[in-house]
Amino acid sequence: MSQRAEFLREKIRRSQGREETVADVYRELKALRYEQRLWQKTARAVENILHAPDTGYGELALLCDRYGCNKGSLSKSGKHHPYYPMPPHTYTEVYETLFAPVRLTARHVFECGVGMESHEPRTGSGGRAGTGASLRVWQDFFPHAEIWGGDIDPETLFQEGRIHTALLDQTSSESVKAFFTNTGVADFDIMIDDGLHTFQAARCLFDHAEPYLASGGLYIIEDLSTEFIHKFQQHMCKREGFATKYLLMETPDCWANNLIVVRKS
Repeated sequence: MSQRAEFLREKIRRSQGREETVADVYRELKALRYEQRLWQKTARAVENILHAPDTGYGELALLCDRYGCNKGSLSKSGKHHPYYPMPPHTYTEVYETLFAPVRLTARHVFECGVGMESHEPRTGSGGRAGTGASLRVWQDFFPHAEIWGGDIDPETLFQEGRIHTALLDQTSSESVKAFFTNTGVADFDIMIDDGLHTFQAARCLFDHAEPYLASGGLYIIEDLSTEFIHKFQQHMCKREGFATKYLLMETPDCWANNLIVVRKS
């Protein structure tokens, strides 16, 4: 006999001759099972945090695993990404520290690139596998922020909770200006370019999006070749009012695992 059955039988035996009914015992048992499930979930969460990367608590990596986002993972093998089989980037190890000071104060976060490069199989929710994954990560990580996503592919667009998406062609200055005008936001705290990954497109987006970046705000460009970084260094030499960091983190399993981080004065 299982422990639950023994528990129920004992409760029924003790309730005989008292006002406590079988229905009361059943409700108590149901509450006990619910409490047990909560403890199991808590134990799993603690286990994930204990095995997180040494550079931080690993909460962002955990969220990436949950939503299938390739910006990071608790497992460097990428086994937690059923919809993204390639090895993940290691950006979350940087983002954990970079975003910590503004996590609870950020009000507006933008990312260019909502979907994946190819048309993957449909998920149970009806959308593409991986589509909007990073936007969901930001929605969970920044609890008070509105999350804005832009993409050139209309099939990737969706609205969900605090997530808003719209068409954006980052090679067109007019499209970039129209996108940010339509958001009605003048001071984004964080902007991330995970779009086309070409210098021309990245330069166009940066030049026409940064007027909407708040003072002290962060602008990040992901997935960069060393050639791209060299060109962007030359471009930023002509710009004033920005502090720029170039992070080269390439690994044998993950090409172009590099970031540019720009902070607006």
